[in-house]
Amino acid sequence: MTKQNDLGLRMKTVRKANRLTQQQVADILSIDRTTYTAYEISKNMPDIMLLDSFAKIFSTTVDAIVNLDLKDLYKLHDDVEEYDPKGKRYTKAEREERIETKLKNDDRIFLSELNKEEKALLAEFRVLSEKDKKKIIRSVEKKNPFRQEAERRAKAKEEAANAEEN
Repeated sequence: MTKQNDLGLRMKTVRKANRLTQQQVADILSIDRTTYTAYEISKNMPDIMLLDSFAKIFSTTVDAIVNLDLKDLYKLHDDVEEYDPKGKRYTKAEREERIETKLKNDDRIFLSELNKEEKALLAEFRVLSEKDKKKIIRSVEKKNPFRQEAERRAKAKEEAANAEEN
């Protein structure tokens, strides 16, 4: 079983590997930053429900965090620089172009490639119930201008086909 101080170190390691601040994680968990800090420095132990929510933020499990081998830290994050042999730092435009290309090719987009707001949104999304996730997805789909345009064209095409039949 993991000692309390080991759990705090693991929580800190996972958070830092994913480039989130203590404040960002605390906000997502709806707790005070000082409360979260107390977990990381092993002053207090989070309850299982909070630990489960923490794991969901990083798309992992409580078991994975508790049994995390700190020697294998490379498994914790997906820093985009790891995948560029020259360690190049990308401009905002280059980053957006890389993400757009990955979306077109149906490739994975790594957390480190997202901007601050996207990371926060994704982390908030991960702790929601499946029912709430589906509601949000439907809502976002309705507001997507590309989807709206495609639906408008499909409707116009259907109306034109119906007009030809009449």
